[in-house]
Amino acid sequence: MLLDAIGTILQAAAVGTVGTTIFKGTMPETPDACIAIYEYGSQGPERIMGGVGNMVSCEIPAFQVCVRGDNEHQTAGAYLTARNLIDDAFQALDGYSGTVESSVIYSILAVGAPEFLKRDENNRPYFICNFDCWKQMG
Repeated sequence: MLLDAIGTILQAAAVGTVGTTIFKGTMPETPDACIAIYEYGSQGPERIMGGVGNMVSCEIPAFQVCVRGDNEHQTAGAYLTARNLIDDAFQALDGYSGTVESSVIYSILAVGAPEFLKRDENNRPYFICNFDCWKQMG
């Protein structure tokens, strides 16, 4: 599954720990500072060259990485810490290729730069970055 692979890539890059600070498809209320990975719409399947005369089918799912920081009143510099964390996730993912969780990933490409989204009702900063993932079908 895509979210499993993305969580593994982020954990291997020391951006966080799956199940503790990295969550797939949800962002729990605690801990304050955490990362959530969400799937969203994708492009249709594509056929690419996979070697001499061989066409390979790939899918192009899209996903978003959302980073939430601590409450600014509890932790000085929470905005900057969260901003640095989304940058770390961006660096770990943009341009990635390899085999993870039995998924062959040809390329992960950022759709844009990381950006500030909002502050929630608890004054926690949110940053997001969107990606397309070119991966082998299945």
